[in-house]
Amino acid sequence: MSEGYEIFERWVDKVKPEIDSGKEIKVPVKSLETFSKMVVKAKIGRSKDKLPDGEHLRVVNDMGEKKSEMVIKVLEELGEEESSLSVEF
Repeated sequence: MSEGYEIFERWVDKVKPEIDSGKEIKVPVKSLETFSKMVVKAKIGRSKDKLPDGEHLRVVNDMGEKKSEMVIKVLEELGEEESSLSVEF
């Protein structure tokens, strides 16, 4: 099984300033291990250098085509009631 997570490119675009400044963010992701979708509180980096303890994050477009690779450190999995996102996976 693959380890790491997958995120839609449009979500990365929405939180680009927060990613660039290293802030914690809430985003929807899919686990590549269990294939489950979830909302997480996390930090995202553009490379392992920026987030050395992070896991693989595959960025895909709406067609599921791989666009880029990033790194994610999941700090917490959030239930729907805990998340203020209106999430579209």
